[in-house]
Amino acid sequence: MSPLLTTWVEGAGIELMLIGLLWLAWNLATRHIRDFFDLRLRIRRQLERMADPDAPMRAAKAAAVPREWEPAQAAEGIRALGYELLGFAHRAPLSVRLVKLLGYDPIRAGDQLVSLAGDGQLVFRCRFVAQALRFREEPADIR
Repeated sequence: MSPLLTTWVEGAGIELMLIGLLWLAWNLATRHIRDFFDLRLRIRRQLERMADPDAPMRAAKAAAVPREWEPAQAAEGIRALGYELLGFAHRAPLSVRLVKLLGYDPIRAGDQLVSLAGDGQLVFRCRFVAQALRFREEPADIR
């Protein structure tokens, strides 16, 4: 075998290994951030379901399965999502710092979700969660 062919094959192998290591590092670095955005989406959907009292009835009609809307189940779901968000903040402090740089506040949102589960009538807590997770963008001041 010629030295040129061996060198080319070794070079291609080293490049493939470097690409694999870079992909692995990127995957490990962004895993928690992807989990945060997935959790944020689940929280948004749960809050929208709580805001629309007719949603469970429409879902039951669509599935042709009679179900009753139970606020206790909604509160338990909100509480679980709040604890999951607080768990994310405890488990991945560097990712929390990064998402705070992006404008999100997972600790505040998790705390407000747990408090909201205790008393679902507190509308201001929903506003705090929406602000902390940036569900609603504030309109720009046009002058």
